Amino acid sequence: MKSNEIESDIPNKCPKCGSELKERTGKYGKFLGCTKFPECRYTVKDIRSYVHVKIR
Repeated sequence: MKSNEIESDIPNKCPKCGSELKERTGKYGKFLGCTKFPECRYTVKDIRSYVHVKIR
């Protein structure tokens, strides 16, 4: 990993249905939502908790 890169633990697949997750902006800010919405309503509300900045 190069210096000043962002490490991410953000899931890229929906654990409920296996579809891709997409960053969206809603009334209360950014979140990840399943691309199969409205059939699947899985969301990750606070994506900031998944991002870690590694500075060397």
